[in-house]
Amino acid sequence: MTNQATVKKITIKEVAKDAGVSVAAVSKVIRNAYGVSPALRKKVELSIKVLGYRPNTSARGMRGKTFTIGVLIAGLGNAYLPKLLEKINATIEKSDFKMLIGLGQGELSIESSLIESMIDNNVDGLILVAPRLSGTALEKYAKQIPMTVIGHVEDTAVSFDTINGDDYLGAQLATKALINTGVENVKMISLLLREFDEFDLNRERERGFLATLKEANISNGAEDRIFRSSDNEEQLRKDLNLFLDDIKTPCAIFCWSDIHAVPLLDECQKRHLVPQKDVFIIGYDNTPIASYAVVNLSSIDQQAEVQGELAADAILERIKGRSEAKHCQVAPTLIARKTH
Repeated sequence: MTNQATVKKITIKEVAKDAGVSVAAVSKVIRNAYGVSPALRKKVELSIKVLGYRPNTSARGMRGKTFTIGVLIAGLGNAYLPKLLEKINATIEKSDFKMLIGLGQGELSIESSLIESMIDNNVDGLILVAPRLSGTALEKYAKQIPMTVIGHVEDTAVSFDTINGDDYLGAQLATKALINTGVENVKMISLLLREFDEFDLNRERERGFLATLKEANISNGAEDRIFRSSDNEEQLRKDLNLFLDDIKTPCAIFCWSDIHAVPLLDECQKRHLVPQKDVFIIGYDNTPIASYAVVNLSSIDQQAEVQGELAADAILERIKGRSEAKHCQVAPTLIARKTH
């Protein structure tokens, strides 16, 4: 028998061991993933060069679909999410895909880690719901994997699709309804500004609010009419009480979300402020709790199910090969119960 010399193929595990890092870290460097530090890249690239590692690109291209779609959500606190997620799941299941949910907890580092983990686990596409990441970061990830984003108002993005409600119009509908009560002391409770907020849907709601005040000729000191609060439950209650300590009644209040509107209504009731006399409140998202008789809150319905179906259809099209960006906007409606 003739002995034949064999050349041992270097594996990604050996590169990781030589560099003293994880396999996932090596994968990120190879994929040019977002968030890799220069020091980590230099260390891994040196090990690749010394060991002579060559990624098996042909195997990577032949791996085929996993029939999974990753869905990243910022948190579980918004009751708007269940209808959205249910519709996404129902739509992709018709094409034999399954949904994997990642919880970003509103942290940039966690969101980035989850996206990279989903990419490493070969999901076929990603749907991101109200991500905290910047447009630049989203573009970088979208060049690695098909991506659709909900709640990120960037209709100029070229590498990923966006699905949004018309938040500017929604704010207009709410603000006009409050102005029609005859109350001139109209205010908005919004979220605290973030580092990357240029394409945040809440900025669109603020713009719609301010524009409507201007149209009604009650825009003097308009910026002062916006009160920004945390979405942390404990801090929110403190912020709302500070807000109520300072308001003059009667007051009409547009809340960026039912997340703020329902606790605000609760705090008003503790202070014996009379609905439709002392305070008028309209929320956003038309979450199930808004329709409860004890709450009975008017709210803007941004058609969660429609957005979910559009997002699912968009990511399936991306997976099938569509490369041109698609940007969809869904018209909201005002669900008028009583303007509390």
